[in-house]
Amino acid sequence: AVLRMKSLCPQATVIMLGLALPYVVDVSHGLVGLNMAISDLLMTALALGLIVTWAHTRRAPELAALRPLAFPLVQYVAVMAVIAVAHPGVMELVKLGQRLELFLVPLLIGAFVAQRGWSLHLLRAYLVGATVTGALWIAGVEIGQKNPTGQFVANGLILLLGSREVRRRMLWTAPVLAAGVLWTQSRGAILSVGIGFAVILLVQRGFGRARSALVAVPVAVLALVAFRLLPEEAQARNLSYRSGTGSGGEWALKIREQYRDDAWELIHANSWTGVGIGQYR
Repeated sequence: AVLRMKSLCPQATVIMLGLALPYVVDVSHGLVGLNMAISDLLMTALALGLIVTWAHTRRAPELAALRPLAFPLVQYVAVMAVIAVAHPGVMELVKLGQRLELFLVPLLIGAFVAQRGWSLHLLRAYLVGATVTGALWIAGVEIGQKNPTGQFVANGLILLLGSREVRRRMLWTAPVLAAGVLWTQSRGAILSVGIGFAVILLVQRGFGRARSALVAVPVAVLALVAFRLLPEEAQARNLSYRSGTGSGGEWALKIREQYRDDAWELIHANSWTGVGIGQYR
């Protein structure tokens, strides 16, 4: 019974993590300048549990599983260390810690979940969370900023289209996901569904490709119906992919072009050490 409880606790946390991933609202209220979602807290709890387990068993199979990624991991940590040295400060160290958490902890949790055979539990929980998020946006409850939220919903739809194992018993989520990503009006998320599905078809072969294509047909029909049900302003925004000043959608793209130009100036002016982690000058 004790062993069963030890297994159920992390498994339940993994399922809660999948449910919480699409909910990208900051729950820290800007504490020490950081943004933390519920999923960050759950991943941190799982990572701390892993560290305690490693200390107790003197084994770290999750780290061993990440050995093929050692070179890019070392590169990333080295670059972050150079930036931290070039721009010292307490807040810079805090932000460095969060960058490492965002990059390294998900890898550890992924290895942990895969080694225990809980991948489908996590992915299906994620689908449910993305579906609930999409349903809330359709109902007018706009939780989170539309672009990251729309991408999380779009990722659920791509996952559903591309994985037969995940799709089993989860097709009921397709209508809400297809409509939800349109309701967020995140054009990048909408485009990502088409690009992601094209990549899936390229890498799949034989019956797998045919199955995915067949599933995509009714999903496309549902998306078209959902698009026609959108308010006219939302329809126009979802179809607007040029910058300008004639509409809110055009203005959003124009601002992104200005961000791009500013980014190039910053890169050329600070080519080696940047301007600091999370800084914009």
